[in-house]
Amino acid sequence: MNIRTANGVEYASLPETIQAVPPIDSIFFQYKKQPTKDPLDFVSGVEVFGVWQDPPDEDNYYIWRNTGVFFVKTFPERFIPPGPQFGPAVPVPKDCCDECWVSEKDADYSILIDNDNIGNGEIKTQLVAFIEDDGARYIDKYKVTINQLSLSKEAYQFFTVLKNQKSIDGDIFDPPPATIRGNILNLTNLESNVIGYFYASDGRQISGFIDRTILEDNQRMKETNDDCRVLNGATTVEPVDWN
Repeated sequence: MNIRTANGVEYASLPETIQAVPPIDSIFFQYKKQPTKDPLDFVSGVEVFGVWQDPPDEDNYYIWRNTGVFFVKTFPERFIPPGPQFGPAVPVPKDCCDECWVSEKDADYSILIDNDNIGNGEIKTQLVAFIEDDGARYIDKYKVTINQLSLSKEAYQFFTVLKNQKSIDGDIFDPPPATIRGNILNLTNLESNVIGYFYASDGRQISGFIDRTILEDNQRMKETNDDCRVLNGATTVEPVDWN
């Protein structure tokens, strides 16, 4: 990868090799609830696990991304215009719309990676996403699509260091701080440390629907007093595979 900025600075990455990635044969779901520092609060959602056959006699490195679609119901009849109100707030109902489907990318934005150092060539079962119940996603079912991507060994090492550094929260057992070095060079100034990594992957997808009945304790439903189309990624067009 080569980049030239508007002010003439040139960047280039080291080459990356794309390694084939096996398909995920199936996914399954498991409810998860965990406490927080607030004894009256908790985090809950659905863990997504992938199952696949790891190729034998080769080193494989994996990373996962996810996309999702969910149904929302809002209350445009309760819409109150923004700005100062003189006296009691009076709703100014909107004509449309109260039912939408929202598409989102990376509901789980954590770094989920793995390798086959243990269990090379065996059937793998791995956590590939956690879709949190945020009070909006599980009004109806949730369609999750898992993208299983391959990594080079060098890219895997980069994400491992990045994941370790993101886990630092001030505990005595935290990993020591480390300099995160990518594979991108500043050709104009070789002494400059460029933060970032260019990688290329083979990818396979699998989708499934999470039924809301899997949740044992639902979070409080979020209420949006507006046209549902104001939500990012929202549309009133029902996905063709929803029912």
